[in-house]
Amino acid sequence: MKNILSAILIALIPAVTLAQDNQDVPTDSDDGFGWHQVTLNSGDQLTVKVLKKTDENLTGHYQNVYLQIAYEDIKAVHSIKTLWQLGVPASSLPPEREIKIRDAIEDLSSKDIHKARRAISLIESEFPACRPILHEHKSNPLSRVRRIVAKTLGLKGSADKDGNILTYFLNDSDRSVRLLTLRALKEFGREFEETLSKHLQRESDLKLKREILKTLSRWKSEYALSYILTSWESESEDDASKIGSHYIKALKKITRQDFGQEPEQWRKQLVFLQAERETQSTSVELINELNTQ
Repeated sequence: MKNILSAILIALIPAVTLAQDNQDVPTDSDDGFGWHQVTLNSGDQLTVKVLKKTDENLTGHYQNVYLQIAYEDIKAVHSIKTLWQLGVPASSLPPEREIKIRDAIEDLSSKDIHKARRAISLIESEFPACRPILHEHKSNPLSRVRRIVAKTLGLKGSADKDGNILTYFLNDSDRSVRLLTLRALKEFGREFEETLSKHLQRESDLKLKREILKTLSRWKSEYALSYILTSWESESEDDASKIGSHYIKALKKITRQDFGQEPEQWRKQLVFLQAERETQSTSVELINELNTQ
């Protein structure tokens, strides 16, 4: 699966050829076309919309790009309708609905704006039933599709069922996908404070860093303090001049303290406060221990 996806992501050409030799692996739908689950010899499974068959290969749509698969690489091909009849459906959706959703996701890449909008409307109306299909598209090579997936999961999804997929999107190459993800995780709540704290320094876009800082300060996340300081200290001089005030604002809101304009001052004072807090905690434990003797 990884090799196939890599080929698609790198090439983004009308067809990706996986092999050249011939082996007859017939499809089992009435005409052999439409949506099928293709099982490769490797054990990987792809849900492909078969568009063309030759003596050597199948050609179809897979995650909004053309994919050509040689028969010798295929173990089995089953239509979505057949899988439902066999009791091993590709999803929990009836075949007709699954086909409509998969066609809608393909339509997201259409240059026809009205067609793309209708596709978005259908996907949103079919949620949460279409959730597993949307999850499949977390690595879709088209950023437009990934944006729709992130937006839909953020607006209609939940932390327990969609949090892992959205966390994956934090490292997306498209800025808009990351922005939609950050907004979704903010609404999902504090269970993602560790995720956002650790992502802060990895985020390359300064405006998105501000989004993270706003969220962490909104949560008053003491857990994030060391990550905020480390990220601030690692900024270039130019970036620090642009975003330094946002670091300070977040630190002030979380700690309700003001330790100046430099990260070194903040770190020194926060280390002191932490040591003082630990000392007080130890003293309380000792007093409690003496009172029980």
